[in-house]
Amino acid sequence: MKRIGLRILLSVVTVLVIGAATFFLMHSIPGGPFSAERMLPPEIEANLARKYNLDLPVTQQFGRYMSDVIRGDLGTSFVHEGQTTNQIIREGFPKSAALGGTAFLIALGLGVPLGVASALSRRTLWDGALMLMAILGVSVPSFILAGVLQYGVGFKLGWVPAAGWGDTPLQVILPALALAAFPTAFLSRLIRGSMLTVLDSDYIRTARAKGLSRGTVMLSHALRNALLPAVTYAGPLLAGLLTGSFVVENIFAIPGLGNFFVSSITDRDYTVIMGVTLFYSTLLIGLNCLVDVTYAFLDPRIS
Repeated sequence: MKRIGLRILLSVVTVLVIGAATFFLMHSIPGGPFSAERMLPPEIEANLARKYNLDLPVTQQFGRYMSDVIRGDLGTSFVHEGQTTNQIIREGFPKSAALGGTAFLIALGLGVPLGVASALSRRTLWDGALMLMAILGVSVPSFILAGVLQYGVGFKLGWVPAAGWGDTPLQVILPALALAAFPTAFLSRLIRGSMLTVLDSDYIRTARAKGLSRGTVMLSHALRNALLPAVTYAGPLLAGLLTGSFVVENIFAIPGLGNFFVSSITDRDYTVIMGVTLFYSTLLIGLNCLVDVTYAFLDPRIS
């Protein structure tokens, strides 16, 4: 418990450091959310800067911002009138989470079994076919696959809605498949390589020599250790998928968090950029902590 507590404390410190770095990097970029691209009169721009405390020294702005962050207030958006960053995250994250969670389940549900099947049938036609599919999955960009799925399955065949969000649960299928293609292919290759290494280990040969059944050897000994690299990859993968993919969300007209994040960068909406960055960092670091704890259950040798 002491080690877990220390890990959590380090995670909190890391998030605060990321917040500080993001703040000063954003304020080091020339211009601001109310500068030349909106062609505002200087008087109006000065009033807006005063309203959002942008006229204060950077150190004072930083002190106020970090004080608000510690209280859970990520600030008011400069671009989306009347909306706070907390509201934007509350509105966008559930959509991105539903899409990312579905893609994550697809990646695990297909990637792990395919990797195991490929390892158990190595140097066969089935192994070659699976690895060819994995190479295609890793190589084809998600936006190309998204366009192909949208046109072929959505428009031409009409099996599921081609775009949109909220009208029917079927609208998540195509974007989730497009988003899951790369992690599915990557996971299958990762599991295959890890499984092959484990199957050639001495303890697997010993287990077989003891007369244990093939299923027992595969499930209780080989697969458990082969999953360690996949668990390492699963934490950052889940964080990335849950926070959304702007390209896929944009193609399928999904108003998720990724869409807000990229538009906020274009508009130099400081508070949204920093708030979403902190949210993503917290999610990523939290999931990495969960991965560390999971290691101890998969392999007792890891403290």
